[in-house]
Amino acid sequence: MVKITYISHSCFAVELEHSVLVFDYYQGELPLWDPEKTIYVFASHRHYDHFSKEIFRWTEQYPKIQYILSDDISEASYDASEICRSDLTRIAPNQTETIGNCVIETFRSTDEGVAFLVSCEGKLFYHAGDLNWWHWEEESTLYNETMKERYQSEIGKLKEALSGKTIDAAFLVLDPRQEDAYALGMEHFLLEIPVQFAVPMHLWEEYALAKQYVETYGQTHEKTRFWCVSGKGEEVILPEEA
Repeated sequence: MVKITYISHSCFAVELEHSVLVFDYYQGELPLWDPEKTIYVFASHRHYDHFSKEIFRWTEQYPKIQYILSDDISEASYDASEICRSDLTRIAPNQTETIGNCVIETFRSTDEGVAFLVSCEGKLFYHAGDLNWWHWEEESTLYNETMKERYQSEIGKLKEALSGKTIDAAFLVLDPRQEDAYALGMEHFLLEIPVQFAVPMHLWEEYALAKQYVETYGQTHEKTRFWCVSGKGEEVILPEEA
């Protein structure tokens, strides 16, 4: 069984039989997990809405914990002396690391830090961080074209890395601040990458946008199921065929 809990913004917790993956925590209430499970805590980059030093307090409750931080997160932003070095891995773009029972591959964000592709307990998860097709009307044509090229290049690298495998659950940026361009990144991703279960995130609590995306584009992706969160703390069990 795979249980996914929406914590806040871009933070989701994925609970497996022996492991828990927590992505991009910055605020919100966590579920309670078996302290015998290994907790893998991922931070894709340094932005306040994706990283909080609060995560290092979790060692008191969960002795089996591993931190995987993008290398743009400076040690000056937290007290590194309080963290066991063997429990913390700093990771750069275009890197592969095996930590415990997770194989982690990273991709360069179009903003800051990395996106994560994580293989754990026979399942494959993708968390975009801020890797997205950012398009802003107030920016120049050159800027927006550069963002497009960079995004499509990274998704091309991801497609190559997958070698035909399907992602079980993908957490993908859907940002209302992009207005009419809000769907560019998610739509390109799902047209290029096979995904069983897609979860819109980075919604700034404008949850109706996720439903709007599915109503507008969902029929294009018949093999993909969507989970549109509508409030913090919601949970879903990943379908067995995913």
